[in-house]
Amino acid sequence: MAAATTAGGQDGLAIYDVEFRADLDMPIVKVGGTNIGEVYFTDFVISNTDLVVYGH
Repeated sequence: MAAATTAGGQDGLAIYDVEFRADLDMPIVKVGGTNIGEVYFTDFVISNTDLVVYGH
């Protein structure tokens, strides 16, 4: 379903009643070509929310 964001009015894909659960591992995080470390999320949850996905 099409939708628009409230910040900036971008057109995108609406996703309702989101339920997302994951373990996320980012062993390399680079900024300007320099590795600044790593990020790990365990039991990461997004639930009971609505999203608008868009790109530029």
